[in-house]
Amino acid sequence: MLLCTRLIEQIADFTGRITISNGAISVDGRSMIDLLQLAAVSGTVLTIEISGRDAGQLMQRIERLMTTSN
Repeated sequence: MLLCTRLIEQIADFTGRITISNGAISVDGRSMIDLLQLAAVSGTVLTIEISGRDAGQLMQRIERLMTTSN
């Protein structure tokens, strides 16, 4: 749950859209409850789709968060 909290903090100021998927389940990346529904344990491969202004910068922040959280 800590990683979910950190992820939500990273995207708090982002005005675009972020969708995170685990297989057939896709959720809103801004919602803690939605993120928990992914049931993503360490090692799970997630697909992240970001659209909007500064989407590239947000993706870089998320990549850093995911790689430093292992």
